[in-house]
Parts: sequence; C-alpha cells; structure tokens
Amino acid sequence: MDIQIIGGAALLLHGLLDRATTDVDAQYTPSGVVDAVAADMSQEYGLPPKWLNNRAAAFLPDDAQWIVGPKGTSSAVRLADLPTLAAMKIAAERAKDIEDLGHLVLAMGIDDAAELVQLAFQKYGEHSVTLSAPTENYEIVAEEAIAAARALRRPPISP
Repeated sequence: MDIQIIGGAALLLHGLLDRATTDVDAQYTPSGVVDAVAADMSQEYGLPPKWLNNRAAAFLPDDAQWIVGPKGTSSAVRLADLPTLAAMKIAAERAKDIEDLGHLVLAMGIDDAAELVQLAFQKYGEHSVTLSAPTENYEIVAEEAIAAARALRRPPISP
C-alpha cells in the first residue's frame, strides 16, 4: 500500500497549519483496497464518506517529490514536499489557498512572487495543461501569497 498525501492535510502534517481539514487529498495504490479501508473507517469513526479521496491527484506535477511523514506515521504514508505543494496551490488559483501559500513561502524562505511562479513552472513544465492560464494570473496569486506571508510574520496587535 502506498499513500501520498497532498493538500491541506500535507500542510498540517508538515507542521505549517494549526487548523483541521475536512478531508485528506491523496494519491494512493491499490485504489480499490485503500477506498474500501477508508469507507470502513468512515462508518466506524463517523467520518465524511470521502474523507480520503484522490480527486486532487490529477493535478500533481510530473516532478512531484515525496518525503516521509512525521514520526509515528506508517512507512506507507509519504507527504508531498513543500515545493510540490506550493506549485499545486499556485496552479489552483483559488482565493482559499492564499493563506496556505503564505505559510508555504514562509517555510521555504521565498519572498519574491516571480520566484514562486518560476517554481510552479519548474514543477509542471512550461507547456503544462495545468498551468494553461495567462502567466499574469499566477503572478497575482503569488503576489497575494507573499503579502499573506508578510501578514503572518507580523506580531498580533495588542488591544
């Protein structure tokens, strides 16, 4: 069995988020076996029916890299590395991913939007179907992510 975790659950397991996620996006094999075990767990623990799903796996870059999970994680479970997660979040172009991207760029030490966009194109390739929108779209997302990272870095204002 091989389970490769992506999305918010991967960010959580990397220690970048402190909020829960409603599902676990992953790529896994053998899919029939994993789906059956996940369905059993859904019933046993009252989880949503598709708490473990492979819908986002179609958007994995060809150059996705994987690392072992945190201590105590099964050897069958690996996490997408931070650059892979950042590339996927850039490609998705979703407003809800901006804060996650902010955490990612902080962890990777990126403070330039162009560098973040370049990372996405390195992961997916220049002629990727996944990155088929105008480059300006990804630049806007990257600039918003850099701004989110700056906001995350600021100490909270005392009342």
